[in-house]
Amino acid sequence: MSETAQLPSYDDVQQTLETIDFPLGEAECHGLASGIISATDNPSKAKETLLNLLTSTDNETITIEPAKTLLTALCDTTAAQLADINFGFQLLLPNDDVDLATRSKAISAWCRGFIAGLEQARSKFSTTTTKELQEITGDLNEITRIDVQAINDTEAEEVAFSELVEYVRFAVMTTYTDLLLENKNRITTNTPQKKH
Repeated sequence: MSETAQLPSYDDVQQTLETIDFPLGEAECHGLASGIISATDNPSKAKETLLNLLTSTDNETITIEPAKTLLTALCDTTAAQLADINFGFQLLLPNDDVDLATRSKAISAWCRGFIAGLEQARSKFSTTTTKELQEITGDLNEITRIDVQAINDTEAEEVAFSELVEYVRFAVMTTYTDLLLENKNRITTNTPQKKH
């Protein structure tokens, strides 16, 4: 049994992106990549988007090669995790020892990025799929509006946060699977049949 590919660590991504003043935070960046890959099943599209953001930064004196390498690995690993039959997909979020308000802010940003990634391809999908997406994105939109000021580091809120992460994780995997099927059906429908 093959092991699930592992994402770069949150701290490594954070340090690399902060060095070059990348326009997105680490969680939102991974959410964006996940949304694009879910919509297209094509990590190259996610890489193209993130690398375009990378080259738009004003850093003539700072090399962006380490960031290119990291973002490429992030997209490839995300695609591998989404396709993993063992449900190995993970969100790129701060470690559990980070305060709950910071983690909640990160999952809010992650969901914002994911929705933005989906929006890039929403027009390609059928009415039925779009309705299903609307339900999921509606839930994720609610998460983007978390009031972090009202969060306390209580055991009950820790449990609620863990459940929220699991909900988002499975919502994303469901979206990926549904859109993968939609893409395959569209390709089959649009492929000219050979005449015998």
